[in-house]
Amino acid sequence: MKSIRFTATLIVAFSLTTLLQASSITGFGDITNWVGSGANQAGFVIDFNDGTTNQSYAWGFRWDGTQTGEDMFRAIGAADLNLSITAPGTGSGFYVSSISYNDTVDLHTSDLGANGGTGNEWWTYYTADGTSALPGSWTEAVTGAGDRTLANNSWDGWSATVDQSWPGSEPGSPINAVPEPSSILLLFAGVGLVSWARKAFSSKA
Repeated sequence: MKSIRFTATLIVAFSLTTLLQASSITGFGDITNWVGSGANQAGFVIDFNDGTTNQSYAWGFRWDGTQTGEDMFRAIGAADLNLSITAPGTGSGFYVSSISYNDTVDLHTSDLGANGGTGNEWWTYYTADGTSALPGSWTEAVTGAGDRTLANNSWDGWSATVDQSWPGSEPGSPINAVPEPSSILLLFAGVGLVSWARKAFSSKA
């Protein structure tokens, strides 16, 4: 009986995670994977434009004080174990050479000719300010991410261009990035703790 309950709880936890991920993002309220803490918030979108089942993903970032687009990019890259980035340089010298992401459904990767890339790819940086809703249109950034000071209720988007076309395409409608593994474990642990507490309470009644 315990084994059945354990399995059922695990299925519920992972089913909930999958459901949250699959929902299309329309604004901050739909984002489930947040990094950082603070009074300010911004959305972060990566669109691989690779034609896979899901190719565009969203994260959220919270902070106090002053943070840049580079700070947000690196913080999300460090916090999400599914996300791997190569971004040499800092500040005015910051640029993105590769991003890889594995959401257990599709493996996405795009680079600037390294590690087997074709050399035809690049990442275009887009921004949108003053809206907690997903931008209806993006603006190609006039500065690099290292020089961009984040504003509350803003969005940063990175869109892969794979066919040498110019300009690149704006980030498409994203879904939630899969919570990193520790978040899933915490969800499962929370469900298990509630189940244990109810059982303990019932046995004392």
